[in-house]
Amino acid sequence: MTEDNIKEKIKKLLALAASANENESAAAMGMAQELLARHRLTMADLPESEVPHEDIIRDEEPLFAAGRIHQWKSQLANILATFNNCRLVKYTGAAIGNNTRGTKLVIFGKPSDIDMVRYLLAYSITTLTNFARIPCMDEGHSYKQSWFLGAVSGIHEKLKEGKRKAEENASSFALVKVETQLKEVDAFIRGNIGKLRKGTGGNTKINYGAYNQGHNVGRNFDFG
Repeated sequence: MTEDNIKEKIKKLLALAASANENESAAAMGMAQELLARHRLTMADLPESEVPHEDIIRDEEPLFAAGRIHQWKSQLANILATFNNCRLVKYTGAAIGNNTRGTKLVIFGKPSDIDMVRYLLAYSITTLTNFARIPCMDEGHSYKQSWFLGAVSGIHEKLKEGKRKAEENASSFALVKVETQLKEVDAFIRGNIGKLRKGTGGNTKINYGAYNQGHNVGRNFDFG
């Protein structure tokens, strides 16, 4: 199937998602997102007339809500959000069940982009967890977290490399549209919750043997 055929199929699915009933719409949007991910395409690769208008939103369902979120999961979520024209905001001191000092990661962006982030994040966490079972078997917490942080770093490198190659072949129209989308999300956040304070990294002690093993896995990660 050529890229033009793929784009035409995505166009039809997006049209169906905009006009069908709720269940059919969700199914069509999910299939369109899967095709975009599989063929390394984004909404920016489609002509504006083929993309249904979507308002930027604050998703009411947090990506994570817990007393403590693993550093590697926060980093992975932030990377996938940025590469899909979304932003994450961390809320601390949040009430989660009986815990009044919990943490929530809330995502902002267009609904279809948010759905893509959720899909990729769930897939990545499940796949990396499976990959880590043998190398991290009988190892301690620091070793495991180092392995996962290395894997996330490798995924980030792979995504940056893919983005760089895509930009070399992309039209100026597509590049401007991607930059505009992130600026619109940033403006929406500033208008709704004000200027954000940049977060700081964690202080996980790194086992570099485990980190490098995970990094190699991340560099070769396949989003399916």
